[in-house]
Amino acid sequence: MFRAETGMTFAQWRTHARVRAALVLLARGTSVGATARAVGYRKPGAFAEAFRRVTGRAPSDLG
Repeated sequence: MFRAETGMTFAQWRTHARVRAALVLLARGTSVGATARAVGYRKPGAFAEAFRRVTGRAPSDLG
């Protein structure tokens, strides 16, 4: 039912929600590492990969 209503699996939706929250932080000048931790990633590299999958860009491109 979740997929039928959102067009995404729950994991995909959660990743998109984290990236949306990260965009706000990065726009405010928060570092990539601090942003990664703030949106629930332990490793900045894992965050950067998820961010790139969703946006097509590296989070450092926004700084």
